[in-house]
Amino acid sequence: MTLHECEWTEEKISEFDKNINTLIENKKKANNYFSQQSGEYLIGLFNKIYSLKNKKILDYACGEGDLINAALKGDYKMDSIYGFDLAPSSIDVANKKNIGFSKFGGDCPKTRT
Repeated sequence: MTLHECEWTEEKISEFDKNINTLIENKKKANNYFSQQSGEYLIGLFNKIYSLKNKKILDYACGEGDLINAALKGDYKMDSIYGFDLAPSSIDVANKKNIGFSKFGGDCPKTRT
Protein backbone atom coordinates (compact mmCIF):
# COMPACT_ATOMS: atom_id res chain seq x y z
CA MET A 1 0.00 0.00 0.00
CA THR A 2 1.35 3.38 -0.99
CA LEU A 3 0.51 6.30 1.23
CA HIS A 4 0.06 9.72 -0.24
CA GLU A 5 -0.28 13.14 1.24
CA CYS A 6 -3.75 14.53 1.63
CA GLU A 7 -4.31 18.23 1.26
CA TRP A 8 -6.77 19.31 3.95
CA THR A 9 -8.76 22.02 2.25
CA GLU A 10 -11.47 23.96 4.07
CA GLU A 11 -14.04 21.89 2.16
CA LYS A 12 -12.50 18.56 3.25
CA ILE A 13 -12.25 19.67 6.86
CA SER A 14 -15.85 20.83 6.82
CA GLU A 15 -17.05 17.53 5.30
CA PHE A 16 -15.05 15.48 7.84
CA ASP A 17 -16.41 17.57 10.71
CA LYS A 18 -19.97 17.20 9.39
CA ASN A 19 -19.61 13.39 9.17
CA ILE A 20 -18.26 13.09 12.72
CA ASN A 21 -20.97 15.35 14.11
CA THR A 22 -23.63 13.31 12.29
CA LEU A 23 -22.25 10.11 13.82
CA ILE A 24 -22.35 11.61 17.30
CA GLU A 25 -25.85 13.07 16.88
CA ASN A 26 -27.28 9.83 15.52
CA LYS A 27 -25.73 7.56 18.13
CA LYS A 28 -27.60 4.32 18.63
CA LYS A 29 -26.96 4.01 22.37
CA ALA A 30 -26.20 6.49 25.10
CA ASN A 31 -22.78 5.52 26.48
CA ASN A 32 -19.23 6.77 26.81
CA TYR A 33 -17.71 4.69 24.01
CA PHE A 34 -17.59 6.24 20.55
CA SER A 35 -16.97 2.79 19.00
CA GLN A 36 -20.22 1.48 20.50
CA GLN A 37 -22.13 4.37 18.97
CA SER A 38 -20.49 4.21 15.54
CA GLY A 39 -18.45 0.99 15.37
CA GLU A 40 -20.26 -0.52 12.40
CA TYR A 41 -19.80 2.65 10.36
CA LEU A 42 -16.14 3.05 11.33
CA ILE A 43 -15.15 -0.56 10.58
CA GLY A 44 -16.99 -0.42 7.25
CA LEU A 45 -15.25 2.84 6.35
CA PHE A 46 -11.85 1.42 7.29
CA ASN A 47 -12.52 -1.72 5.23
CA LYS A 48 -13.20 0.47 2.17
CA ILE A 49 -9.91 2.29 2.64
CA TYR A 50 -7.80 -0.74 3.54
CA SER A 51 -9.29 -4.21 3.11
CA LEU A 52 -9.46 -6.32 6.27
CA LYS A 53 -9.47 -9.55 4.25
CA ASN A 54 -6.93 -12.08 5.59
CA LYS A 55 -5.54 -9.53 8.09
CA LYS A 56 -4.70 -10.03 11.77
CA ILE A 57 -6.06 -6.98 13.58
CA LEU A 58 -5.30 -5.45 16.97
CA ASP A 59 -7.76 -3.00 18.50
CA TYR A 60 -5.48 -1.09 20.87
CA ALA A 61 -7.36 0.51 23.78
CA CYS A 62 -10.42 -1.50 22.76
CA GLY A 63 -12.50 -0.67 25.82
CA GLU A 64 -15.40 -3.11 26.06
CA GLY A 65 -14.73 -4.52 22.58
CA ASP A 66 -17.51 -2.81 20.63
CA LEU A 67 -15.41 -2.13 17.53
CA ILE A 68 -14.20 -5.74 17.67
CA ASN A 69 -17.81 -6.91 17.89
CA ALA A 70 -18.82 -4.81 14.89
CA ALA A 71 -15.93 -6.25 12.88
CA LEU A 72 -16.81 -9.81 13.90
CA LYS A 73 -20.48 -9.38 12.96
CA GLY A 74 -19.57 -7.98 9.54
CA ASP A 75 -18.47 -10.03 6.56
CA TYR A 76 -14.88 -8.76 6.40
CA LYS A 77 -13.10 -12.14 5.99
CA MET A 78 -10.31 -11.11 8.35
CA ASP A 79 -7.94 -13.75 9.69
CA SER A 80 -8.36 -12.79 13.36
CA ILE A 81 -8.91 -9.84 15.64
CA TYR A 82 -7.48 -9.15 19.09
CA GLY A 83 -8.15 -6.50 21.67
CA PHE A 84 -5.94 -4.74 24.18
CA ASP A 85 -6.96 -2.59 27.09
CA LEU A 86 -5.44 -1.84 30.49
CA ALA A 87 -8.76 -1.78 32.38
CA PRO A 88 -9.58 -5.24 33.78
CA SER A 89 -13.32 -4.52 33.78
CA SER A 90 -13.20 -3.65 30.06
CA ILE A 91 -11.23 -6.80 29.31
CA ASP A 92 -13.84 -8.93 31.06
CA VAL A 93 -16.71 -7.35 29.10
CA ALA A 94 -14.86 -7.60 25.76
CA ASN A 95 -14.07 -11.27 26.31
CA LYS A 96 -17.67 -12.10 27.28
CA LYS A 97 -19.08 -10.11 24.37
CA ASN A 98 -16.88 -11.68 21.69
CA ILE A 99 -15.80 -15.11 22.95
CA GLY A 100 -18.32 -16.96 20.74
CA PHE A 101 -16.68 -15.76 17.52
CA SER A 102 -14.01 -18.08 16.10
CA LYS A 103 -11.94 -15.18 14.75
CA PHE A 104 -11.73 -13.45 18.13
CA GLY A 105 -8.28 -14.02 19.57
CA GLY A 106 -9.11 -12.64 22.99
CA ASP A 107 -8.39 -9.49 24.91
CA CYS A 108 -5.11 -8.79 26.70
CA PRO A 109 -3.56 -8.83 29.19
CA LYS A 110 -4.72 -12.24 30.28
CA THR A 111 -2.60 -12.31 33.42
CA ARG A 112 -3.17 -10.02 36.36
CA THR A 113 -1.25 -9.37 39.52
